[in-house]
Amino acid sequence: MFLWLNRPAGVSRRGDMVIAFFAEYLAYAIAAVFLLALAFAPALDNQPLTAFATVLAAALVSRFVVASGIRYFYQRPRPFLVHRVHNVLTEGSFSFPSGHSTFFFAFSSAVFFFERGLGEIFLISTVVLTTFRVIAGVHYPSDIAAGAAIGCLCGWLSFAYFMPFFHIIAGL
Repeated sequence: MFLWLNRPAGVSRRGDMVIAFFAEYLAYAIAAVFLLALAFAPALDNQPLTAFATVLAAALVSRFVVASGIRYFYQRPRPFLVHRVHNVLTEGSFSFPSGHSTFFFAFSSAVFFFERGLGEIFLISTVVLTTFRVIAGVHYPSDIAAGAAIGCLCGWLSFAYFMPFFHIIAGL
C-alpha cells in the first residue's frame, strides 16, 4: 500500500510542490482555522479558553508524551531510508507512530467533541494531511493508523478528563 500511495511523488516538480503543501503546510491552515473558530464557532465561542486548553492538551500529550514514549522504545526508520522511493520531504526522527498523525487526530477529535461539524472538517483535513505524508514518502500507512488511534483516544480522554478541569479554571 505504501508503494502504491508513493507513486505520485517524484513525477513532476509541480506535483511534488502540491504534495509538500498538503503534507507539511496544511497543518498551519488547520491551526489558523481553529483560532478563528474560537471566536466565531457557536460551541467554541461560549467557552474559548476551555476549548483551547482542552484541544491543546490533547494534541501535546498525544504527540510529546505518548508518541515520543513509543518512539523511545520502538525506533522504526523512515520509509525513504529503507526503500527506494521518491521522498518529497525528509525528516530526521523515527516514523512510528506519526507525530503529525497523533497531534492532529488528537486536535481534531477534541474539537469534534466541542463542535461536531467543525470537528468533522478538521478530521477530514487531518486525513488529507496524513495521507499526503505517506505520498511524500515520510511515513508508512501503519504509522498514520497508529497515530490516528492514539490521537483520537487522547482527544477523547482530554475532553472527558481535562475539559472539566479547564472549565473550572476558566470560570474563575
